Amino acid sequence: HEYGAKAHFRMLSYTRSNWVTSKDPKKLEEFLKRKQQHIGEDKDGNPVYLADNEFMINMTMRDYPDIEFHKTSEFK
Repeated sequence: HEYGAKAHFRMLSYTRSNWVTSKDPKKLEEFLKRKQQHIGEDKDGNPVYLADNEFMINMTMRDYPDIEFHKTSEFK
């Protein structure tokens, strides 16, 4: 541990990530609540959807057409 800092690591099954936005703030809020176990944040506090594989991202995109999925954070 660098600088004597304690760290805990655990394996996660996520292999894909997409930043998520929506033109409808209520739809985004609902999505983030329903998928909270698959949501992380980047260094700027933007929500990121984490998925086990490409199939799961595709299914989620199909199920949530009001959510925009971005492969990079440069979508602004």
